[in-house]
Amino acid sequence: DRLIAGIAGVRTAAGRTVVHGLYFDTDAESITDNVLATVEIRLIRNWAHTLFPDQYEATDPDEPEEPIPVVRTSESGIQFIKDHEGFIPKPVWDYQQYSVGYGSHCGPDDYPDGITEKEADILLRKMLRDEFEPRVDALERKSGRTFSRQEYDALVSFSYNVGVSWMNGGYNIYRYVTTGNYSEMELVNCFGSWINAGGESVDGLARRRIDEVNLYLNGVYSTGSTAYLYVKF
Repeated sequence: DRLIAGIAGVRTAAGRTVVHGLYFDTDAESITDNVLATVEIRLIRNWAHTLFPDQYEATDPDEPEEPIPVVRTSESGIQFIKDHEGFIPKPVWDYQQYSVGYGSHCGPDDYPDGITEKEADILLRKMLRDEFEPRVDALERKSGRTFSRQEYDALVSFSYNVGVSWMNGGYNIYRYVTTGNYSEMELVNCFGSWINAGGESVDGLARRRIDEVNLYLNGVYSTGSTAYLYVKF
């Protein structure tokens, strides 16, 4: 147990040692709970990097990690958005804006070295928290309704993709969502009308609208739904 020698404040459970989020196999018994000094943390990281080079990514212990933004959208809802957006490491032109990561808008010269999936996740959550969730929250308050988790997640995904102009009160989808007065197919067809980009209907957007309305109505978070079909004409 070379890794454990001389180190206090490490807790073991089920044969695994937990050190600041890192896991190491060990047969050691439980060790007392004390706060590890910075020098001990660095020592642990160095040992880990030496002993497990394929499993451990070295980081600077003095550089604090960016906290994960707190959002109302569920983890399933975030994954739903990711699945539809896909991951792009560098900015690309996307019809009306430059996008990076999971469809987050950016400038053409942002992220010259690219963005990691972890950075893209944080950027996505920031955009949801700062730009889209406040608008859906305000719509919920205005309507007097309480959106279910599936309804909320579907509306956030829809807004993230098409923008928030649909909330200005002049669209059927606004009326349906705020009043709750609609038939199943009225709402399906309403979502299905938002499939144009660059002046053309886009198959990928049609499929996304089907998945979003299926989420809204039925709570299904998977992609590629066959619950509804679309016809282009």
